[in-house]
Amino acid sequence: MVRSLVILGALAFCAFLAGWFTIDRNEKETTIRFDRDEIRSDTAKAIEKGKEFLENHRQMNAEGGLENPAGEYPQESFPNNAYPGTSFPTESPYPQIGDQQATRPIPPWELPPGGTTTQY
Repeated sequence: MVRSLVILGALAFCAFLAGWFTIDRNEKETTIRFDRDEIRSDTAKAIEKGKEFLENHRQMNAEGGLENPAGEYPQESFPNNAYPGTSFPTESPYPQIGDQQATRPIPPWELPPGGTTTQY
């Protein structure tokens, strides 16, 4: 509820700054006047700018200016698993997963009752 009121207040403030309405106060009354012509002209400008933006985007896409539309990335394949301009050996000098057994100390809750064991 409070969030909605804050958003509504921010929108009203922006509309006031844009000149969409004015508040007049005198001793007897307070009047709020909406400038419909200003609202209509600003709306028409916003629509025109949106159309221009979409048209520019469509032209760039048609000309190949946007190679990768949002969310799509090219699948690159390199020979010998090497990046362009570099060469890496196809076989690693390091042991592969599964070639070695990792060792760790036995946690106390896994020890047999009444004793300790060593793990090699």
